[in-house]
Amino acid sequence: MYGGDLAAKPRVTALNKVDALDDEQRDEIAKALEEAVGGPMLRQSGVSQEGLQETLRVLRGIIDGTKTAQDDAEKEPEAWRP
Repeated sequence: MYGGDLAAKPRVTALNKVDALDDEQRDEIAKALEEAVGGPMLRQSGVSQEGLQETLRVLRGIIDGTKTAQDDAEKEPEAWRP
């Protein structure tokens, strides 16, 4: 489907605008999307900034070649900024 080995590259999938959903809707939609994409679903909101730090840490972990973004989060003394 994709040329240049794009399909083999790491993928990060995020559910955006979660601030507009209640907890039940978030869980229901995230579960359905996780099943559809076959992997974890990050949850974030650009407006409320909920989940953005986690998304950025996951992306940074992929870029840095680390397996767990949690390790990066524990090393950082303050909030990471792009």
